[in-house]
Amino acid sequence: MKAETETGRFAASAPAPSVARRPLCVEKTFIALLAALLFAGCATLAAPGAGDERGDQSKDADRRAVESAIEYYHFVRRLEPIELERERDALAVGVGEPLQQLLQAIALARPPGSNIPRALALLGVVDASTRPEAVALRPLVRLLADQFAEQQRLETAARSLTRQLEHTGQHLKESRRHARQLEEKIEALTEIERTLPERPAAHAAPPPPPTERRITR
Repeated sequence: MKAETETGRFAASAPAPSVARRPLCVEKTFIALLAALLFAGCATLAAPGAGDERGDQSKDADRRAVESAIEYYHFVRRLEPIELERERDALAVGVGEPLQQLLQAIALARPPGSNIPRALALLGVVDASTRPEAVALRPLVRLLADQFAEQQRLETAARSLTRQLEHTGQHLKESRRHARQLEEKIEALTEIERTLPERPAAHAAPPPPPTERRITR
C-alpha cells in the first residue's frame, strides 16, 4: 500500500526525495522557522567533546529525524481524503516511538477529519519525554503545538459562527412565515368586507316643529 510505504519511509528517518511542488509564502516561512529550530536544537544537544565520531552520528540522526518530520508535514498536505485516512490508520499501528508519534500528530491535525485534541496530546507526550530522540524533536514539537492550538481555536470560532448563522437564518425564516400569515389574514378580511351587503342609506330626520311665540300686550 502506498500510504504504508510512505509512512515507513518517514518513520525510519531516511532522507526523503525532493518532490515538485509550489510552496506558498506561509510554507516558506514555516520551513525557515523549522530550519532555525533544527540548528538551535542540534547546538544545544552537542555535549562537551562532541567532535568524536559518535557525537557526529548522533547529531546527524537527530537532523534526519527533524528533516523527515518536515517532509512529512508537506507530504500529508498533498494527500486526498481517502489517502489521508489510510495514512492515519497506518500510523496508529506502531511501537510509539517519538518520531512516529510526531508524524501521527501531523496526520491527525490535517483536515478533513482532523482531530486536534488527539494531535496535541501526542505532541505533549513527545515534549515531555526525556529520550534523546524526543529531545531532538522538542523545538519542532513545540512549534507545531502552537500552530495546532491556533488551528483549533479558529475551527472552534468557525463552528460557533456557523451555529449563529444557522440560528439567525432560522429566526429569519420564522419572521418571514409570520409575515406571510399576517398578509393572508389581511387579504381574507379584505375579501370578507367586499362580500358584505351595502348598508341602506339613513333617512333624513324630520325638521323640528316651529316654536310658538306668546304675544304680550
